[in-house]
Amino acid sequence: DRLLDPEAAADSLETFFAEVRGMPRRRRLSAEQRLRLVAASLNDLCAVGASAAKEKGPRAAFAPLVASLIKNDVRSIVIYGAGEAGQTLARELRLFGIDVPVFVDSNPALWGRHVLGIRVVPLSEEISHGEPVFAVGSLAWTDQIVTQIEAAYEGSQVRPRIYRPRALTAETRREDLSEP
Repeated sequence: DRLLDPEAAADSLETFFAEVRGMPRRRRLSAEQRLRLVAASLNDLCAVGASAAKEKGPRAAFAPLVASLIKNDVRSIVIYGAGEAGQTLARELRLFGIDVPVFVDSNPALWGRHVLGIRVVPLSEEISHGEPVFAVGSLAWTDQIVTQIEAAYEGSQVRPRIYRPRALTAETRREDLSEP
């Protein structure tokens, strides 16, 4: 009977995966959102095996960023980077009901196209729209992307909020949990 209750199932599975992956418990999420998160974790474990799932990858790098967006009640965000990492981030954000209206990318070949059903635009087109809230959808070019976004708003009275993925430094192998 307890297994048929979505809230109880979410609690049980979430507790299990919190132990396996070191995933923090997320009480502020609905049962459906938590079940989706657990399903994604289960998919990782099945696809690559338990030992490989513990290695650092795009999903692990974006976990603190997603948690920060949820904590700050961000409902919509622009992802800079429409490549593999940016697409991974967009999928994660969808699990939590965070809207990604557009991707920004520096590659002109992508402008006007759709990736995961999301339109890709140049940064110059996006800076004229609403409150600037960006997530860096790249693990390799994070600092350069942050610099580009900040430069685009230089001289403006508007200051963009930029959320970036965590990074492991080669020297310390410690996590950098950067957020605005």
